[in-house]
Amino acid sequence: MAANRYFQILRGLEDVTSKIVDSAAPYGLAMEVVDAGGDRANAIPAYGTGFEGFLLQEVTAAGPTALQLIAQLKSLPAQAEQAVSIARGEGRIEVEGPKLAGVANSSALIITSGTGAITSSTAKHTELSFRNGKWRVAQTGDRVCGEMLKANITPEVDSTNNVRCEIRVFRGGLKP
Repeated sequence: MAANRYFQILRGLEDVTSKIVDSAAPYGLAMEVVDAGGDRANAIPAYGTGFEGFLLQEVTAAGPTALQLIAQLKSLPAQAEQAVSIARGEGRIEVEGPKLAGVANSSALIITSGTGAITSSTAKHTELSFRNGKWRVAQTGDRVCGEMLKANITPEVDSTNNVRCEIRVFRGGLKP
């Protein structure tokens, strides 16, 4: 797995939808849908109460650069305020965080410090949710959308607080 692929679907999540994303966001960020009225459905980073799925491409303010278009890269970034594919359903993913060095416009996909921090010693079957589109240990009132399967996978990028884990994704209920 290349250093810039810090999110990977291992199994499932085969239902794909298309939603409008209003701002820059990294590939693999968890999203929820907000009703913008009319025909326009927008997706925003998941905040622990809703969950639609994961971005299947990076979103940038300007979209692909001229160099990216000329190089005909397989995975070009989408421009903000345009429709982006989102993987939905249940399955297993592998994800790494925090920010990866050298990856433009990337941010953590896992919260590794503070409330809900996930560490390499997070126990198997720990209930997980999201805050700002990033995985964290579920807190009271959060929608549980996953459980930890493995938290101690060797990270692709060796850095302080970096965690790579396997998560089972599902549509759960609110944590009491």
